[in-house]
Amino acid sequence: MTEATESSPELIADFVDEALESLRPLPSMFESFRASPDNYDPIHAVFRAVHSVKGCAGFLGLVAVKQLAHALENTLDEVRKGNILLSDDLQRAFVNGFDALDGLLQRASQGTIDAELSEEDSALLEVVQNAAAASRCEREPEAQLLAELNELAAEIAATAHPESAAWSVRVRDMVVSITGQEEDGENESETSVAVKRRSAKSFIGVACRLGDADVGDSVEELLTLFVRAEDGVHDEAEGRAFLERARCFADSCEQAGQRALADIVRQAAADYQMLVDSPLDIDAMLVSIAWDRLEPALAQLLVETPSVAAEGVKDEKGDAAAAATARAEAAARNKARMIRIREECVDDFLESVSGLFLTGELYKDVQSRMTGNVGTMANLVEELRQINNAFAAQSTTLQRNVVALRQVAAAGLLSKLPQMARSLAGQLGKRIDVHIAGQETEIDKSLVEDLDAPMTHMIRNVVDHALETPEQRIEAGKSEAGNLWIKVEQTKSHVLVTIADDGRGIDPAILRAKAVEKGAITADVAKSLTDQQAVELIFHAGFSTAKQVSDISGRGVGMDVVRTKIREYNGDVQVESKVGQGTTFRLTIPIREAVVVVDGLLLRHAGGHYVLPFENVLELAELGSDDVKSVQGAHVASLRGETYDAVTLSKLLDLPTQAVETTADDKTVGVLVGCKQGSFCLLVDSVLGHRKVVVNSIKEMLPAADRLAGVAQLGGGRLALVLSVQDIFDARLRNARAGTLA
Repeated sequence: MTEATESSPELIADFVDEALESLRPLPSMFESFRASPDNYDPIHAVFRAVHSVKGCAGFLGLVAVKQLAHALENTLDEVRKGNILLSDDLQRAFVNGFDALDGLLQRASQGTIDAELSEEDSALLEVVQNAAAASRCEREPEAQLLAELNELAAEIAATAHPESAAWSVRVRDMVVSITGQEEDGENESETSVAVKRRSAKSFIGVACRLGDADVGDSVEELLTLFVRAEDGVHDEAEGRAFLERARCFADSCEQAGQRALADIVRQAAADYQMLVDSPLDIDAMLVSIAWDRLEPALAQLLVETPSVAAEGVKDEKGDAAAAATARAEAAARNKARMIRIREECVDDFLESVSGLFLTGELYKDVQSRMTGNVGTMANLVEELRQINNAFAAQSTTLQRNVVALRQVAAAGLLSKLPQMARSLAGQLGKRIDVHIAGQETEIDKSLVEDLDAPMTHMIRNVVDHALETPEQRIEAGKSEAGNLWIKVEQTKSHVLVTIADDGRGIDPAILRAKAVEKGAITADVAKSLTDQQAVELIFHAGFSTAKQVSDISGRGVGMDVVRTKIREYNGDVQVESKVGQGTTFRLTIPIREAVVVVDGLLLRHAGGHYVLPFENVLELAELGSDDVKSVQGAHVASLRGETYDAVTLSKLLDLPTQAVETTADDKTVGVLVGCKQGSFCLLVDSVLGHRKVVVNSIKEMLPAADRLAGVAQLGGGRLALVLSVQDIFDARLRNARAGTLA
């Protein structure tokens, strides 16, 4: 049942955007927690995110969202208290719950809300509850007794009796004696955790010292808010008083030289202030999050007597306080300063940077023409050279700074993929766990936008083709749920995207047979292909191994589009696969510069100028007539005992040539050109040297110029064509396969 929402559409839209953003990293937080079970910070973060969604949803009248978030929050609270273990089944149920929240939020953004949970959502919550029940930590009778003793000690300490503190200490000594923690600090248990963590009430009536000063009364006043919250009561007046008292107490800590403690108290106050300023209904559960931050720090102030606790317990308090202090300091260091910039401003700035590089090249050209003069010009030439070097360094720094303006976190690219994969798997009766890494990696904004469709194609193919059904996986000795790993990382020069699965893998024999069936290759060619070459057939246009066309895949459109899009960025896609073990795709994309700047080799050939990127230059050589020979109508060149295909730049670009008489003593300049696809020897008239150029696109003017990256201005009115080595290799491959591939 749905109804139109009465809340402001703009307010709901803002809430949905923020809520979706807060939900997306939650699955990875579960992974972090399971990797380090002793660190509960990720679980606290998950709890806070879901609690915030619940509170805001209630404020806006999004009933179903609030109900679902509240149910998930209750179970999460049990996990963060250590009463329930985060098992595989419970983690998967939580993630499905977050996906359901995502769906409800999306519906709300479209102007409608669900007045009640659907049958599907109710069934999902039942799965969560069943998984939680199966993972509940059942305490042994002895552990239960020790836990009750600790609770009793806390209650005694909270009373107003003059002897309450001493009685509480005796009970805690009894717990320490039973657990043997004084002699063996390695025996961690739920009881030892209870000893380390105190309630706010346990600080009431207990002596606390800050340096030489007794601050017991100040601590008691500071904690009134938390004591009331433990009783299930929240009073706004006490909350306001806490903020004022926290400020004063932090000042006292700083004056006493306890700066780290002061920072923690201020941070707890800031957390509470944020709750006050938000539309959330503040309750005891939410207040306890601030207490989790504050308690380890306040534990440092407790006055320990010889009978208070064993030395091991003291060490544990110190470790907890030190860990809390370290976390606070790390958070302060890592707090990023963000600024929003309109994209039009960035684009204008990029154009200005392009002009700077052009000016630098004009300086260089003037310098080169002045070197022909002698005498008084020599000093001027040297001065101009120094100025040009300084200008080049400044423009390079400026360029790198501008690149950062366009960079955004890869989370924007990865955020929707896990939910999409899980949703598709559910439609196909499959189960999948998605593992994301590198969401914080920063990449160019335009790359995020342009990779959206290719990444979507690849994830859909993984779910449809690579992932087996639960029954098939069990039969193969695998877990019921398949795994999908997506990782983004950045090197000095490239962005690397890895998509891997543990599915059925790509069978090269099936691909060979399918290619022959479709007429893409002949049977003889199929036999000659290596397994890796056969796997590469998935990138051939129109090629698909799907047995039937579906809404998900099977139309032969996808992987060829992926490779085409990646190569538009001068990148590439590689695939590795093992039958029965899985498949890995690796996308390698050069980092986009602020302007397209090529650091290359300036060539002269047939009266024209050309630039070959340095990253594709393997070797330069002067070749004689014996080094270049004709074999069956094709030229080959010998370099250091190796033989390479040799081609002139004129032939490569289909330029008109004039016959030139040559002798046995004539030399030809050979440039060994290479990339991931292979290498060949490029024959040119001469090499003029190193040149860094700004590349301007010519695709709109000359769309057929598919072997050129663009044109660059050299100065003096001269232009140079910039070669695209990736496109050259693609053209050579097409020519080599002419008559073989359709």
